[in-house]
Formats: sequence, C-alpha cells, structure tokens
Amino acid sequence: TTTTTTTTTTTSTTTIRPLLSGSSYLNDIHPYYYQQLLSSHQDDDSRKKKFISEIHTDLHRSSDHPYYSGNQQALLRLKNVLEALAWRNEKVGYCQGMNIVAAHLLLYLDEEQCFWLMVLLMETQLSDYYNTSLIGAKIDQRVFDHLLSTFLPKLKKHLEKIQLDLEVITFSWFMVSFVGIIETEAASRVIDCVIFQGVDVFFSIALAMFKLHEKQLLAIDDVGEFLEYMREAKYDTNTLMEVAFGEFSILPADEIRAIRNGDRLDAAHVAAATRRRKEVTEVALLPTTFTPLQIAILYDAFHACCDASTSTTTGATLTFKQFSKFFHQFCSAFAAARCDSCRTEEAVVKKVLDGGDKFIRLCNACSAMDLSASSD
Repeated sequence: TTTTTTTTTTTSTTTIRPLLSGSSYLNDIHPYYYQQLLSSHQDDDSRKKKFISEIHTDLHRSSDHPYYSGNQQALLRLKNVLEALAWRNEKVGYCQGMNIVAAHLLLYLDEEQCFWLMVLLMETQLSDYYNTSLIGAKIDQRVFDHLLSTFLPKLKKHLEKIQLDLEVITFSWFMVSFVGIIETEAASRVIDCVIFQGVDVFFSIALAMFKLHEKQLLAIDDVGEFLEYMREAKYDTNTLMEVAFGEFSILPADEIRAIRNGDRLDAAHVAAATRRRKEVTEVALLPTTFTPLQIAILYDAFHACCDASTSTTTGATLTFKQFSKFFHQFCSAFAAARCDSCRTEEAVVKKVLDGGDKFIRLCNACSAMDLSASSD
C-alpha cells in the first residue's frame, strides 16, 4: 500500500505541476529545444566556459537526498539541466542556488520537465534572484528585515542586541527556495506557491519559521548558538504552512514595493560605482602618462557621450559628433581638475597630442568596457 501511494503521488506531481505551471506548454511549443541546447555545445571551446567547471564542482553538493547518493545517472541528469540553463542564458550562466532547486525538482520530474520549470521560475518569479548580481535576493533581505520588525518586534530587537545580521540566516533560504532548509514536502509546496503567487511567499514562510521557534530563540544570547539552533530546527510541514498562510498571509504590499523600489535604485548606483572603479583601475594598468584621476575623468566623459545606439556587445563606438562632444567635455573637466600643469583646455590638448598613441589606447580601453552591464 505504501509503495502504491508513493508512486501515485509522484506520478500525480510529475503530471500536474508542469501542466498547471505552464512549463509543459513551453515544452510543447519547443519540442526539441532542450536536446538541441545540449548537443550544440559539446565542442572544446564550449566546454571551457567558466560556468561548466562551476557546475561540475557543485554537482556532488547539490542535495542530501538519498536519491543522489552514489547515483551517477541522477547526477548526469542534474548536470544536463544546469548546463542547458546556462547555455540558454550565457549572460547569467550558472549562479548560486540553481543546483539546489534543480536537484529538488528532479526528484519528481524528468530532465526536460525540470528544465522548463526552472526556466519558468528563473525568467518570471525569480528573475531578479537568478542573475549576475543576485540583486532581487539582496533587496528582499531588507524587505524581510522590515517585516520581522513589524510582525516579530521582540525577536528583531533580540537580534540587534546580540548583533546578528539577519541576512546571514535568511539569504541562503531565499536563494534555494527553502530546499534543504525545511522538509522535502514543505519545500515542494513553497516552490508551488512561488509559481502561482510570487516570491513574496518567501516572506510568509520565513516569518512562520521564526515564529514557531521564537520563544527558544529569545533565550539564546550567543550568536554561534543562535545559528546552530536555526540550522538544526525542525518544522512540521502542515503546521508551518498553517502559520505562514494563516498568521502571515496578508503582508503590507505598499511597504514591500516601496522598499524594493528604493533599494533597487540604491543598488543600481552602488553597482555602477563599483563597476566604474573596477574598470578605471583596469585601464590605469595600461602604459600611460595619465594618473588614475585623469583616467577617471576620461572614462566619465567618454561614457557620458555614448548611447544605446552606439553600444555593441564588445563595447562602444562614437560618431564624429559624439567624439567632438566627448573631447570638449574631457578637456574642460581635465582643466577644471587642475591636473598636472594643465590648467587650460589648450594645455590639455597639448598633453593629449604629446601622448598621441597612449591617449588612443586609453580611448580604446574605455570603449571596450561592457556598457550592457549597466542593465543588470
């Protein structure tokens, strides 16, 4: 009887989840897409991609489920799904959490079904989580910190008292959709809820997890003990779901939206500043008579004159009109900064002309910087 029940449940899950989520429709309209992704990337150059080695490294630490213990065929299925996902979106490639979620879904689905359900998750509900910056998951830590203050203020104050950053605990929960954190059945329910209700489900689940152990947690004053308790904490699936979708079913949507929008703008500014600092440093390593400050002025002037129409996958080019504008802005800013003895635009022009080929190399280096990165 037990065997029959398990088989029926698995078969039902395998059939219903792709059907209701819409991932089976994606499979139907692209019948050979998955196989073609894998077969068309077997050459030596493709296998040298960084994300291929990252995937292979993570395969054996993707799941503690007995299904994967010594099961090379299961690991091969997981490898295929992760590689196909990476080839579908090479800009993202492979990032944290993908292996955990895919390994979980493969307990119920075949390779192709798993691939399309992962596509659905990664490109809709969790699109801000699975990208090069992980910006969505990072911003949602701030959102959850606010929600904890609202719904469990005593626990929030206790965390501040023992100086424990909430993100240390919850960031990984969100990135793996709670797989491996709560029971397998409960994690499956969470993923189903994300598909149909959106990522805000994570907040309800996390609040319920803290609520169920709040009394014990308030008695722990040591950070190490607190973290160890959370790692070992157990949750009855039905109780967890009842608390999450009972007590924490209604969340302040306007507040969540405001925090996300504000943090997204801040995060974009920080990312742009970090990228600028990195790229200016790289350009400064070139043979040149210009200082890092002067290179930063050149960099800012160059990119201020670029637009989407002149950017390419390998960088950017300027029309003559744009170059004239750039050169004028560069000379003005350079002179205003009183760099070296160049206190007039004429002196800057002379320095540039004296530098000749070095200035051209600097412009080429600036133009090679990936402008498309600003859209992450």
